[in-house]
Amino acid sequence: MKAGVLAGGMGKRLRPLTDVVPKPLVFVGGAVMIDHCMSALRAVGISDVVVVVSPYTESAVRQHLAEEGIEVRFVRQDAPLGTGDAVSKLYPSNDDVLIISSDVTAEPRSLSALIEYHEKFRPVATILGIRIRDPRRYGALLIEGERLKGIVEKPLFPVSNVINSGIYVISEEGLKATKDLPTSPRGEKEITDAFNLMVNQGKEVRVITDEGSWWHDVGDFVSLIRANEFYLERGAGASYVGFGEKRVTEEGGVIIGPSYAPAGAKIRGSVGPYTSVDGGSIVERGASVDHSILMKGSRVFSGRRLSYSVLAPGAVASRDVFGSEDAPLLIPAGGNAAA
Repeated sequence: MKAGVLAGGMGKRLRPLTDVVPKPLVFVGGAVMIDHCMSALRAVGISDVVVVVSPYTESAVRQHLAEEGIEVRFVRQDAPLGTGDAVSKLYPSNDDVLIISSDVTAEPRSLSALIEYHEKFRPVATILGIRIRDPRRYGALLIEGERLKGIVEKPLFPVSNVINSGIYVISEEGLKATKDLPTSPRGEKEITDAFNLMVNQGKEVRVITDEGSWWHDVGDFVSLIRANEFYLERGAGASYVGFGEKRVTEEGGVIIGPSYAPAGAKIRGSVGPYTSVDGGSIVERGASVDHSILMKGSRVFSGRRLSYSVLAPGAVASRDVFGSEDAPLLIPAGGNAAA
């Protein structure tokens, strides 16, 4: 099986952060988003990967994956015409394609279950469904048994509490349905319209609902902080500090797990729990940071305290910043903390 990774999004709800770093390269949980995605694909044995990029993301994503030594093929989505248009770039294919957006959390266990289910029943497409309380921001799946009957995009009323996760397996026949999609009122070609077209043509589309899957689309700062916690709870390697652990750094600081800080970061104060620090960042003596993300080259001044905050690349925290789980704060480079 092949994989298609959608990595062309503008990340509008993560602005102004995504004005300086493309969404697939936003740092969270000890790695950038697309690296988490690639790790999950490797864990389920998929090495043949096509990455769909846009003019906004192409150069940076190509450079990053080359530096990481990850071999993929690229196709380009020239205009921001939506997920349906992005998926259409994967047609034709001589194999089924596992499609995943680079901005969703993906557990290898869930991907394996999806692949096994699809290969067992061989429908034209299989969607990984996620059960949530409020489906109004997503595509709600209308299901009869395990068969899809339709998708209602961003319903005003809760017609179903199972949503499209943005992770699915599509056969070549299913990919063909994405080629001539109409433009929606949002000015995009929606993947949900492709699935509805398949159903209306009498083709079998199935849904596997993973009750135990932890899932978020990392589209805003609330979900970014929650994804950070998710990945840190599952982290491993020399740069991770696990639950209940404390590590004293060479600079005399302390890292409280679960947290991540590579050798290239200088930790002189206190970091953690639930904090990811990228390389080149500095936490000065007397500073304290928890439930936060410090991106490359950011800095926290001595004596400052940060909680539930995101520091953009090169940002400086020169005063205390206290966000919350439901309202984390961004510190942009050269700016003040913003919601």
